[in-house]
Amino acid sequence: MRFPRFVLFLILALITQFAVAQQTATTAPQRDPQAMAVLQKCLAAGGGAQALGAVQDFLASGTITYHWAGQDVVGTVTAQGKGLAEFRLDSVLPQGTRSFKIVGTAGSITTEDGKTSALPYSGLMTAPNLTFPGARVATALNNSAIALQFLGLVPFESAQAYQIHVAPPLDSSLTPPSGATQFGSFDLYVDPTTYQLLELSESIWVANSIQSLPHALRYSNYRPAGSVVAPYQISELVNGQETWSISLSSISFNNTLSDSMFKP
Repeated sequence: MRFPRFVLFLILALITQFAVAQQTATTAPQRDPQAMAVLQKCLAAGGGAQALGAVQDFLASGTITYHWAGQDVVGTVTAQGKGLAEFRLDSVLPQGTRSFKIVGTAGSITTEDGKTSALPYSGLMTAPNLTFPGARVATALNNSAIALQFLGLVPFESAQAYQIHVAPPLDSSLTPPSGATQFGSFDLYVDPTTYQLLELSESIWVANSIQSLPHALRYSNYRPAGSVVAPYQISELVNGQETWSISLSSISFNNTLSDSMFKP
């Protein structure tokens, strides 16, 4: 009976191996070749993989305009970041300084009166690196665990843009909000002529809310900053309304920024 048992064992082992391989193939993230081709051109338009890969951190300054309660509040702004995990935005306004800090999915905001509040991770999935999107494009291309889907040429403002859906793997320690079927994913809109990134669009969940809000970051006025081409105009829209707009005057890279300055 040893021979039949050995054959049975071998057959079961082969079946198990095939099932595991089939499951791995099924669950592997899909990376659409058309999406990757568009993002590669987008990366090239931003200075290329080598130039963007050499960026360790960035420091940018300019002016910011907040749109609050029907009036515009203008101040100076400094944006600093390292990779896709650390970011800080400091706005000096007439009423005081407003600071936004984030490390990964932990964030805080200090308002002009000096009060600091923690921010929920459900609204911070793409918050690091708000002002320097080239690093996000490079990561989407280089990380094979990120799913990419090409959604075609779609209407965008008064023109058209390529739409690419990006779905990074979700941190297992995070619990998606109720009803969030694609939590952490976002869409990139790329100009079909210049291949510059026009917008990052996503859904966010604010504190104590079970309903998502559309959130978008728009990029324009691309100019050289050393060997990199970066947007000098950035604006945020929440639920279709512009909340702030930044106009940068300078951007520098590799300033040896300390990790401690980003901690919420």
